[in-house]
Amino acid sequence: MNLKQLLYFYAVGRAGSYSRAAEEVGVSEPVVHRAVRSLEKSCGLRLLQRKGNGVRVTPEGERILEYGSRIASLADMAEQAVAEQKANVFGKLSMGVGVTALLYLLPAVLPRWIAEHPLVNISVTQGMGRELQDALLRGDLDLFVSSGTNWDPRLRKELVFSDKLVVVARAGHPLGERSFVTMTELSTERLVLPKSSLIRDETYAIERQYGVQFKLAAEVNRVDVAKPLCKAGIGPGVFMMSSVTEEIRSGQLLLLNVEGFPRSWPYFLVYRGDKAVTPEMRSLFFTIRLWAEQRNWTAQNDHIGAPPSGREQGTGKS
Repeated sequence: MNLKQLLYFYAVGRAGSYSRAAEEVGVSEPVVHRAVRSLEKSCGLRLLQRKGNGVRVTPEGERILEYGSRIASLADMAEQAVAEQKANVFGKLSMGVGVTALLYLLPAVLPRWIAEHPLVNISVTQGMGRELQDALLRGDLDLFVSSGTNWDPRLRKELVFSDKLVVVARAGHPLGERSFVTMTELSTERLVLPKSSLIRDETYAIERQYGVQFKLAAEVNRVDVAKPLCKAGIGPGVFMMSSVTEEIRSGQLLLLNVEGFPRSWPYFLVYRGDKAVTPEMRSLFFTIRLWAEQRNWTAQNDHIGAPPSGREQGTGKS
C-alpha cells in the first residue's frame, strides 16, 4: 500500500468512474486501474464494484476511502503551503547542466517552474562536469546537475533520479533479431559512442571487465548528432535511456538486450555545502524531486521498448 494507490482509489470513489478519476489526477486510466488493483491485492479486500456505467465503493472500501480523503486533504494543504512559499521566491538563480540534462531534464522541469516563478531570473550554463564544478566553486553557479560522484569535499550532492545506459540500433539491424547479444558479439560491430568523458570512461571499464575492445564508427559530443548517425545505420550506439525513449517508442531505434546492459546511471544535484540554500534553490530542488518521483512511478508501469530479458548492471557509482 502506498500514498498514490490511496489517492487514486479516493479519486475513483469520489468520481464514480475510472476515466474521470484519471483525468482529475492527471494520469492515464490504465495507471489508475493498476493502482486500485494493487491496493485491493495488498488489502485483501474488494474496494470497488461495478454500478451501471461506473463504479461504487464497497462497504469494505468505505473505511479505506476515509484515509484517502485525509491524504488528499493533506496534499491540498501542502500545495497551499508551497504556493505561499513560491509567492516569496524571487531573485537570481544560476544552474549548470550537461548535454543530456540540458536536452531531456530541463524541458520537462523548467517551463512550469519558470511560469510559477516569474520573479526569478534564471540562467542555465551547459558544460562538462569539471567545468561546472569550477564555476560553482568560483561562485558563478548556484548548483548543477551531474552524473559524476567524485567532487570537491566542499560540495554536497543529492541523488535525484537514475537514468540507464543502454545499447540501441537502427530498425532492422540484425542484432535486433537476437534475444540476447554477448559482449563479444557487440565488440565485432562498429559503434557510435558519446564523447562525454564519464560515459567514455564507463565504456573503457566495460572493455576491461569483459576483455573486449570496441570498434569505433563515430564519436560525437552531442546526443542529437549521435542519434541520426545510429538511425542511419552507421552502427549500434550507447546512449542514456532518457535520450532515446521516443525513438524506441516510435520504432526508429531498437533497444538491444546486451550482456552487461542496461547500466544504472545516477544523477545528482550538486551545490556548495558551505553556503546557505536559497529559497530559489530550495524551490527548484522541490520541483526536480517531484518530477523524479512522478518519472519513477511512470517507469514502474511502462515497459515499452523493454528488452526480452537481462538484468540491470551497476556502474560502481555511489
